[in-house]
Amino acid sequence: MKNTNNWTEKVKRSVRKGWDTFVDTVYADQKKTMIYCIGGLVVVCLGTFLVMKTNTSIRAQQINNITYNDFTTGKVKSLDYKTEDETIKKKNAISVMFSKPHGKDYQAIKTLVTEKDSELNRSFYYYPIVYNTDSIAQKYDIDPNKITFIFFEEGKEKNRFTYEEMSTPEISFIPEMNRLPMWNINEKSANSEN
Repeated sequence: MKNTNNWTEKVKRSVRKGWDTFVDTVYADQKKTMIYCIGGLVVVCLGTFLVMKTNTSIRAQQINNITYNDFTTGKVKSLDYKTEDETIKKKNAISVMFSKPHGKDYQAIKTLVTEKDSELNRSFYYYPIVYNTDSIAQKYDIDPNKITFIFFEEGKEKNRFTYEEMSTPEISFIPEMNRLPMWNINEKSANSEN
């Protein structure tokens, strides 16, 4: 018991001595201490900024690697994770598939689009729902657990359908995609989707 008390006292004295040495060093050269503090703060701020910036880039790259390689047809284009709003507003006409990159229905669409590529008269964009599921669902008024196709004209939604609401998707999916209201857009706008 006495040895434990001696050891505890030695540790306390050592910590107190170390703290006193640190305080003396800080007060001995206050200018140098301020420079170190400001330099440390700048390094922490830059590190935080870089982590936040690279996190978005890493997420976008992960999405590209995970999902866009799934479709072997040129009719499905990737909708950039960081700039989907600008792309939708910039295009005169654009069809977007919002979906999680997994599941039975996702696999069925992948197969249908690959097998019936020649029957599909338009390309569409794919936006995988991987991150920020709630905000995407709220922004586009979609159920993230359903595969939703939305047609935008000059940045405004004109039509939508979900894959799950089709009774025979293997027969009606391609005609439904081809039926999206391209007929009310002039030829220049229709070509801008491709």
